[in-house]
Amino acid sequence: MSRIASVVSTSAAALAALLALAPPARAAPADDAAAARQAEENAYCADDLRMVENRRKLFAAQGLSSREISAKNAQAEQAVAECRRRFRREKQGELDFATDEAEALQRAGPKATPEQRMKAWKEVRRERLAARPPSELTPEERAELAAGEGEEMNATHKAMDLAHANDPAFMRIAHSALSCHHAQRRARLAAQLSEEENLLKLGTGDRQRFYGLQSDKKTSDEVLQQVAAAAGRYPGGLVRCEDRQIAVLAHCLAIRLEGGRRQPSCEAEEIQQYLRLVK
Repeated sequence: MSRIASVVSTSAAALAALLALAPPARAAPADDAAAARQAEENAYCADDLRMVENRRKLFAAQGLSSREISAKNAQAEQAVAECRRRFRREKQGELDFATDEAEALQRAGPKATPEQRMKAWKEVRRERLAARPPSELTPEERAELAAGEGEEMNATHKAMDLAHANDPAFMRIAHSALSCHHAQRRARLAAQLSEEENLLKLGTGDRQRFYGLQSDKKTSDEVLQQVAAAAGRYPGGLVRCEDRQIAVLAHCLAIRLEGGRRQPSCEAEEIQQYLRLVK
């Protein structure tokens, strides 16, 4: 063997010895985190895992084949799979919660009041839940999303109603419908009052009903006076009751104010936006 070959051989042997003595390579942080999470998941599902293993041992002792053991353990294995999915949902929920909290604090700003921080938190949560497929939401999350949408809708309605209340063209339509409803109501009440008054003269009437009708008619008289005062601000005055839009609004207003059977057509926003502003 040449001197160079001898040196190379010696160096290689020394390197091999050093590698043998060196400590094992440290696992990457990601590997450590994955292993820790797997251990946490196994601990979370320990009861289900134990059930699967105990059943496997029992069936093996009975001499069953691997295929037979798998078939008999299918339901228990399904329970483990569901447990693991539940664990992952909960862990993801914890991560989402922390992320949402940080986002809400950033959105609200360092000087935000508790109410402003809560508002920001609800906005962030609503955005996150709305972005997920409905099938992936838990019943609690669906309820949270619905409540948030309700609050958002109420806030939208409040802003719209304020703008509409200061819009003469919009209020002309609303007051026209209100006037038509109460004019029709007053005429109906006047006829009922006349009938009840005649019955009282004959001694068969109901005095309490008579007084109730008088009170209701007085209410309509007062509303009509207020609407007439407001009508002076509208160019052209109020819209005629024969107008289709006014007739529909007056009909829906009567259902709302007099407890009639609700109709889907009256629940539309293009109707409700007027009805919210009149009583």
